[in-house]
Amino acid sequence: MKKVLDPNEPVITVVVQWGNTDDKLSQRAWHHFCGEVTDLLQLIGVDQHFLGYSQPNEWWQNACAVINVRVHDISELRHKLALIATAYKQDSIALTIGRTEFVEATL
Repeated sequence: MKKVLDPNEPVITVVVQWGNTDDKLSQRAWHHFCGEVTDLLQLIGVDQHFLGYSQPNEWWQNACAVINVRVHDISELRHKLALIATAYKQDSIALTIGRTEFVEATL
């Protein structure tokens, strides 16, 4: 995922959340759904800060990833997430687009 960037190319942090809380997906389908989402994030992301899943003994299945994306790739990310959600009969995949702020320590 670590791609060489033009230092003038703007990058933004995004959070992507997806799940199977409505139990529409079998375990096999959930596996493939997660694989398609994470493959997309690997392909389009600049770097990944976090990828995590709900505990295996929870009543639901959820996943979350935090990645940096080039600003000009946001529309493509949005479009491809919609295609994946449609393919797996999901209502949506959550996409949070934010501005990262570094809070400096006070010594």
